[in-house]
Amino acid sequence: MLLKKTGGLIDYALAKVREQLKRHHSPGTTAFKDKNRELQELAREVFVLRNYNIQFKEGDPQDKILMFAEGAMILVCMERFLRAHLGPESTSTDTLRNLLERAFSERRHDHLEVPGGDRDHLIELVTGLRNGLLHGDFEQLARNAGCASNTEYFKQHYARDLEILYNITNTMMRQIDLGTGRLLEDSLVTRWRNRFVDALSHRANWRLRIDAERAKGRRK
Repeated sequence: MLLKKTGGLIDYALAKVREQLKRHHSPGTTAFKDKNRELQELAREVFVLRNYNIQFKEGDPQDKILMFAEGAMILVCMERFLRAHLGPESTSTDTLRNLLERAFSERRHDHLEVPGGDRDHLIELVTGLRNGLLHGDFEQLARNAGCASNTEYFKQHYARDLEILYNITNTMMRQIDLGTGRLLEDSLVTRWRNRFVDALSHRANWRLRIDAERAKGRRK
């Protein structure tokens, strides 16, 4: 009976969440993807560069590969996506680190899920690659990867780091509704369901502890 009552309470609360989401995502407004056409173009260029570069195999001549261009475009695309997603919450003074911290902050009800799960590690990894690539500080990239030289880094690690950057950007962008720019509704509802279940479970355990303490006091 208790489980049935609890399940009904959760379903009622989730229905209210969906109702609020529908009000927030009012029809007739310009779709997120249309308001941010430049983001579509950035994503397209990343896709074109990536498909071009993956044609090259180990041992092929390197004079036509565009790996630096791919890395730079992924980073620009990532930052533009974060600014578009955060909207007025992002400012001209925000760095990529600030944007990532805000997008992943659990204080936001619609925060992005962290690809890989380790927020701090991901932010350090992305910002380290960004600073090294866009500032031309390849020595920093080599040091971070434990390489003795720039040549060793680019030969053994750079392609892997590009793949990591691409996967992180792709995973973040796939969490977003292209119409609203917000987290996909099903993801939000699942998140709220888990919160409701945790809260009700905590409350039930608290009541059990109180009842146990009262019973112990009566026996004395």
